[in-house]
Amino acid sequence: MSETFGAQRTSSAMGVLNTVAQFSGAMALTISGYLGIALSTSGNPLDEYRGIWLVGVVGCMATAGIGLAISYVAAARSHAASLPKGTLH
Repeated sequence: MSETFGAQRTSSAMGVLNTVAQFSGAMALTISGYLGIALSTSGNPLDEYRGIWLVGVVGCMATAGIGLAISYVAAARSHAASLPKGTLH
């Protein structure tokens, strides 16, 4: 990337990506902490981990779903671009 855009632009882009990653990690920790307290029952301290697992599972499922959707759209566009003009298949 730095060969194409130069060091200044590459470092700016990586700084933005790092900021987004830090915020998403902080939000995941916040949500898992809130759910851990909300889902815990009195007397069992291990119930707090349910929130952490719930956020992890939902996050992985959402990421996989988004990835599959992007892959499907890209494949459909690639297929449509390979067809001759005027065909509807």
